[in-house]
Amino acid sequence: MLISFRVENFRSLRDEAELSMVVPSWAETDHATVEMPGAAELRVGTVAGIFGSNASGKTTVLRAMWQMSAMVLSSHQKWKPNARVPYSPFFVEPYDGQPTMFDADILVEGERYQYGFRFDHQKILEEWLYSFPKNRPRLIFERDESREVVFRFGRALRGRPTVIADLTRPNSLFLSAAAANNHQQLTPVAEWFDNHFVRATFDDRQIRIRATLALAKEDPSKRKVLDLLRSADLGIEDVRFVDHEVDEETRVRVTNVMRAINPEQTFEEVDWNEISQETQFQHRVEGNRVSYLSINDESDGTRAWLGLIGPMLSALESGQTLVVDELDASLHPKLTSEVVRFFHDPQLNRNGAQLIFNTHDPSLMGALLGDSPLRRDEVWLTEKGSDSATRLYPLTDFKPRKAENLERGYLQGRYGGVPFVDRDLAIAAIKHNYGGDRASA
Repeated sequence: MLISFRVENFRSLRDEAELSMVVPSWAETDHATVEMPGAAELRVGTVAGIFGSNASGKTTVLRAMWQMSAMVLSSHQKWKPNARVPYSPFFVEPYDGQPTMFDADILVEGERYQYGFRFDHQKILEEWLYSFPKNRPRLIFERDESREVVFRFGRALRGRPTVIADLTRPNSLFLSAAAANNHQQLTPVAEWFDNHFVRATFDDRQIRIRATLALAKEDPSKRKVLDLLRSADLGIEDVRFVDHEVDEETRVRVTNVMRAINPEQTFEEVDWNEISQETQFQHRVEGNRVSYLSINDESDGTRAWLGLIGPMLSALESGQTLVVDELDASLHPKLTSEVVRFFHDPQLNRNGAQLIFNTHDPSLMGALLGDSPLRRDEVWLTEKGSDSATRLYPLTDFKPRKAENLERGYLQGRYGGVPFVDRDLAIAAIKHNYGGDRASA
């Protein structure tokens, strides 16, 4: 479970920014929360929504989380020894050349950890991991390339950390090396970024759809998938999978393409039925007649919902943190509202699953769809200043009243995070392109 995330000098996030999931003490709620270990008065929330104008840095906040996760998973095993570190600092000097920092406060198997690192394009400069027994920081390890003795290990760290330190390259993370070498104590922390930190973007929608369809092939998960499809009023009654024969010419062509992508993989046991299988959705029309549509014939909204069902069910079942770019893309506001409510519901969310997303849908702040889906402390905003730097801040900085209409206040620009549209400039552009007289006519 994510408690908080900090980032500095990454893309448009020039200055240190923090996204906190800690529920303020004043927030009265019956939503699903998790108590902080050793601090019963502190609760960790399950939802955070980031709002802001186009190009304000909403996705950059999520990208920072995804890159941190990718570096933990890949830096030791997949990067070449002399590979450059994926470094994307703020583009203006002197920040281009200064280190980027990622830091995450997380709950792993009921224990709180703080893990982070700094890096530039050449190497990892600093790395740290602390645990918090009785809510007090305890050193697990520290790494600082500027010191004569680079690694410092706490008494709480078992195993043979000096051996792993010797295996850790300048461009790889110690935590990544520890997980690759099956360090019993550190592996669960590294695996959190793999098993409990799930991304969802438009680019990986097809992968997520396949994950949902895989659930639809097995009982009892098929019933869950179908019920969620039916609940969205998409007209879908059932799903079936139709196998098609693959001719020899197609087999050869597909095999050649797969071999070009991965020359080391063998293809003797390729599941051709899986490759050639067609997914069809049953729709019931007037007169109880049944028709079947291929997934390619379904609407973009249906495919968006399909791509969300699998990760959402997995997160709720396993207590994962689901990070979604543009939750409202192609979805009706009532659907996005229901997704938020799923993660709020303590009966549905028994394992501390979290939903972190960005959106342009202000109805999630308001009460047009019933009670406001998002609490005041769950709303975050991004705004880009004249210096092109993104500022991430919580709505609670403005101390809105409990009964305040947040949707209206946001659209009126009361909290920032909305674009200034120069209508006169836009009209002038259209007149210039098409001729002033015709445009005015």
